[in-house]
Amino acid sequence: MHPLFPVCKYVCESGGGGGGKWGRRADPMFVGDRLRTTQLVRVITEPQPINSTAVLVTWQLRRIPAHYVDGYRVRYRVLPDYDQSFRDLDDDASFLEDTVLGGSVMSHIITSLEKYTLYEIFVQPFFRNVVGQQSNVVRVRTAEDGD
Repeated sequence: MHPLFPVCKYVCESGGGGGGKWGRRADPMFVGDRLRTTQLVRVITEPQPINSTAVLVTWQLRRIPAHYVDGYRVRYRVLPDYDQSFRDLDDDASFLEDTVLGGSVMSHIITSLEKYTLYEIFVQPFFRNVVGQQSNVVRVRTAEDGD
């Protein structure tokens, strides 16, 4: 046993039955730190318009088992039709959000969107009160009204 120092942060790992650091009893602080510092979600395909007011978003969880994710925040906002590369993408005020519960859920249909409108979408995992790094940002246009 080595001496402990008061200025250091220590994490105790307990046996989790899984044989590794991601056993069921992993320290919530460690899981929270991993969520905050690592991009764990990737939107794997471009979102697909289902109709003129809904799109299907599909993502993939990486580098962490799904039982350490309580759910996902699917965030989206309307974009004008011209290039918005000069806009601050950290402006949270303009994003709408859907909450998807369950770490093993890997898709969501966003409904009540505007017809033939360009949207920017990303996904963030969460564990308890810790929100993880956002996924890659994708853009999709809802379909035109088919009538």
